[in-house]
Amino acid sequence: MSYYQDDKNTALLISVQIFFISSAEISYIPTHKSFRYEAKVSVGFRREMSYLCAFYAFLSSFCFALVMIQLAVNIDHIATLREARGGIEPDPVAAAAIAELSGAVGIVCHLREDRRHVNDRDVRLLRETVKTKLDLEMAATPEIIGIAIDTLPDLVTFVPERREELTTEGGLDVAKNLHHYTEVVAKMHQNEIAVSFFIEPAKEQINAASTAGAEIIELHTGTYANARNTKEQLDELKRLREASEYAASLGLKVTAGHGLNYVNVQQICTIPELEEISIGHAIIARAAFIGLEAAVRDMVRLLEVYSR
Repeated sequence: MSYYQDDKNTALLISVQIFFISSAEISYIPTHKSFRYEAKVSVGFRREMSYLCAFYAFLSSFCFALVMIQLAVNIDHIATLREARGGIEPDPVAAAAIAELSGAVGIVCHLREDRRHVNDRDVRLLRETVKTKLDLEMAATPEIIGIAIDTLPDLVTFVPERREELTTEGGLDVAKNLHHYTEVVAKMHQNEIAVSFFIEPAKEQINAASTAGAEIIELHTGTYANARNTKEQLDELKRLREASEYAASLGLKVTAGHGLNYVNVQQICTIPELEEISIGHAIIARAAFIGLEAAVRDMVRLLEVYSR
C-alpha cells in the first residue's frame, strides 16, 4: 500500500470516528492502537447538529482522499551550486529540511559515480535528517549498490547514467537487462528498501519493471517537457496517460519526473493514476529569485489546484 493510500484510509477512518463522537454521548477507553466507544445516541437539537458535523467530516475526508498529487523535491542542483565553487555552501542537507517544512513529501538525490554534485557525505547526512522519505537515485553498479545498502534509504530509483551527459537522458532499459535488475531488486528488498525504475512510458519497460519486482515506476516526462509544439506535447501526454493506466492495472505505483516546471505540470496533473511527481531544477531555479521555501510552497499549491 502506498503512502498516499494510507493517508486516504486515515482520513476516512477519522471521519467515521468523528461521526460517532458528534452523534452520541460517548465515554471511551484508550487502548494501544484504538479507542473503544460506548455510545448513547443523543436527541433533539444535539442530534441535528451531530448529523451536520458528521456530514462535514465525511465531506472533508472525501475531498482529502481525492485531492492531490504529491511533490518530492530533488536537491541535486543545490549541490551543483556548491560544487561550482568547490566550497561547503549551499548545503543540500539544509535545503532538504527547508523543502520538507514547505510541503514536500519526499527528498530525492542522485549519487552519481563521478560525484559531480551530491556526494557520499550528503547521502549519509540526508539519511540521518530526512523525516519524510529519502529517494536515492542511482545506477545499478556494485559501488553504489553497496552504498545504498549501507545507507538504507526508504526508496532507490534506478536510472541510466552516462558520464558525458549533463542530466539524465531518457529512461532506463530494464527489459534489456532484466536478469540483472531482478537480482538487484531482490537485494534491495532483502534490506527493506523499496524500488522504483525510471523508465519510458512503454509497455515493454513497464512489464519488465513489474517482472523485476519493483513496487513503483517513475515515468520519464522529458519528451513531454521538451516538446516543440502543442501536437507533440499532446501526443506524449497521451503516451503517459496510457502508460500510467497500464502500470496501475499491474499494481504498480505511478510517479513521474524530468523537465517538469510551473507551467507544463498542469497537464501532467490530469493523469488519474499519478500519485507523485519529482521536481528539482525548476524549483531550485525559482528559489534563486524568491527563496526555496516559497518556491516549494508555490509548487505544492499548484499541485493542489491542478490535481483536483
